[in-house]
Order: sequence, then structure tokens, then C-alpha cells
Amino acid sequence: MQKKIYLKFDFFYVLFVVFSLFFVLKTGPINFPDSLGYLNMDIYRSLGYPSFITFHKWLFGSKYLSLLLFSQFSLTTFSIFYLKNKIAYHLKLSQWSSLLVFLLLFVPVFYEIKVINAILSEALAYPLYLLLLANLFEFITKKHFKNIIYSSLLLLILIQVRGQFMFVVVVLIVAILISKTGNSYTKKHWISLITIVAIPFLSIGIDVAFHKIKHNKATTTPWTGIQTASLPFYVSNKDDYKVLDTKMQQDYFKYIYSNLEKKKLLLSQVSEDSLSKIDFYFANYVYIANATLGNDGETFFKDKYPFDELVIVNDKMAASITIPLLKNNFLNWSKYYILNIIKGIGSAKYLIITLFLMFFSFVKFRKKETIIVKFIFIGTLLILGNVTLVAIAEPTTSRYLFYNNWILPAIVMLLFQLSFYKKTDE
Repeated sequence: MQKKIYLKFDFFYVLFVVFSLFFVLKTGPINFPDSLGYLNMDIYRSLGYPSFITFHKWLFGSKYLSLLLFSQFSLTTFSIFYLKNKIAYHLKLSQWSSLLVFLLLFVPVFYEIKVINAILSEALAYPLYLLLLANLFEFITKKHFKNIIYSSLLLLILIQVRGQFMFVVVVLIVAILISKTGNSYTKKHWISLITIVAIPFLSIGIDVAFHKIKHNKATTTPWTGIQTASLPFYVSNKDDYKVLDTKMQQDYFKYIYSNLEKKKLLLSQVSEDSLSKIDFYFANYVYIANATLGNDGETFFKDKYPFDELVIVNDKMAASITIPLLKNNFLNWSKYYILNIIKGIGSAKYLIITLFLMFFSFVKFRKKETIIVKFIFIGTLLILGNVTLVAIAEPTTSRYLFYNNWILPAIVMLLFQLSFYKKTDE
């Protein structure tokens, strides 16, 4: 009887994978406004995904897009099974619970971004992230340091694909700190910590080397400065130029502020309803960041620098005035930063629940170390780490947060199984 149940589940998995492959191939490649930058390996794209595309171009020629989709499908499917199996094994999930985790992990394949079909860095980032998580969960369960090394290597690659995963550095450090044996840390703990702390510096070095080789520019990938300056500019006031040090910074601020004002893209020009103001920021972010700080910012420098340096100079200028603007409007910036986080999580209630689960699991873990409590703690830390970092630079849309959407439902399912459900298929 038990064997028949397992066979039925295996048959469903095979059928589901075949259906998913048919869906991916039938849908075909989906191009977004950002796709061209990856296809052309433009300077404002980092090493990871453009190199992945270039490899397929070199290997398969004109047919590379179809094979790219197949590679993305294979990587994603493998990583989903790998993570699902690790979670099911360590948390002793029932077959039905294991199936639910599998389906939750597959949601981005069919919904909204359609991650496998997208010609975006997310298509490579998602499977790499899931592989990283599988090794992370293996580490906090078994305390095998080879898994933290695998996680570190995957993270180093992942950051070259999408810089937003820098937050995982903190999560890996926390994972090591809560994994001590007895009351002390071993040599392996300290070596692992040093390795993880080195990841951001290694990532920057790789990024600079890539742009030097490919674009002959010794720079990090430009655009982060423009992104992080967007919210400070949105909440800024006309007289904020006075807090800036150089005349160039002041002139730049006046120019960008004037353009935002003409386009009615400033916080002070939106109605008094604070909710509508964060919605306005979401709806108009592309006009604030890309069209104004990006395009208009480059126009400001066009008579001062060569064309191929405009994006770099503009990005550095935007970055240089971000902190002064943020400090001068700290209360307003903080308010909309927090609203950005809340909107990304779903609501203030969901944010409170996530925070409660994180603190509750941490306290519980301090009293008694259990695998389930560790999973809840690290899972909620991943959710909060991602959304708090993304909210600094971007509106917290599902494109940037979908990676962890499966975690809260999985925690609810886990708590339900723990409290009410006795497995019948073991």
C-alpha cells in the first residue's frame, strides 16, 4: 500500500515536470525592457546572466534562445527538487506536505514573472538561490561545514547575477553564529566567518575586473547609485542643495530636482494621503529613477564627459549625494522606506507576523535547539533581509521578492502538521 502511494506521487511529479516543460516551450522567451541590456552585455549589467547568455550564443548559434530556455528549465527544476528533498528529509514532512512545498517553489514558473521564460537575471538567480538555501538548511541541520562553503561559493556567483543577494551574507553569518558546538566556536567557525565576510569584497573585485576586461572601465556596475538616490530625491525639498559640499553636486541636485518638479514627481506634489504617496512612488519609480535620474542625469554631464562615461559619472554623482539628502530628510525617508517594506510584505499585519515568528523562534531556539525552530528563524530572516535591502533601492514589487514567497506558507504548513496532523504515509 505504502509503495503504491509513493508511486502515485512519483508519477505526479513526472507528469507535472512534463507539463511544465510544455508550458515553457509553448510560451517561448519573454522579453522585458531590461532584457536588451543582458543580451548586449551592456555596462550597466553585471557579469552573471549576460555571460550565461553569451555561453549559449557561442554554443548554439542562432538557436540559442530555445536552448537558453531549456537550460533555465533544467536548472530551475533540478534546484526545486533538490531543495524540496532536503526540506522534506530534515523536517520529516509527509508526502502531501512535501508536494505542497514543491508546488509553492514552482509558482514563479507560471505566475507573474514566469521566471524560466523571462530573459532576465532572475531566470538564473532563482535556481542558484534555491541551491544555496538547500545547502544552508543542510548546514543548520547537520552542521557540516562543507555546506557553508558550498553556500558561500553559490553566493559569490549569485551576487554576480543579482546584487540584491548581498543580504544573504548576513544570514550566513547568523547561521554560523547559531551553530556553535557547546559554548564555544571552533576553528572551522572562524574560517567560515572570514570566508563569508570576504564575499562582498571579492564580489566587488570580480565586478570591476569584468567591466575592465569587457568595457575597458575599471568600475563597479553602474546604476546602484541612481536606484538608491531615487527615494531620497522623491522626498527632497528645494533647499536641500545647501547640504551638499561641492558646486557640481549642488548644480546636479538643482537640475534633477527641477526636472522632477516639472514632471510632478515629487512627494510634495502628491495628495496628503500617505498611502497614495507610496503608491505614487511605486507607479512612477521608472520615471523618477530611469527617466529623470538616469536619462536627464546623463544629459547634465553630456558636455563634460565622453558618451561612454556618462552612465558611470552620473551613477557616482547620484550615489555621492544620497546620504546627505537622506540625512536632511531622514524622518520622511524613514516613513516611506518602512511603507515600502510593508507594501512588499503585503500589509502591516503580515510584517508583524513575520517579525513575531522571527523573534519567537529565536527565543525558542535559545531555550531548546530544534530543526523546526531553526527553519522558521532562518526562513523569516531571509524574508526580512531581502525586503529591507530591496526597499533601499527599489519599490518592493514581486519581481524582487518572489524568491521567498514560499517560506511563510511553508511555515504555516509546518506548524499545522506539527500541531494537528499525524503522518499516515510513513
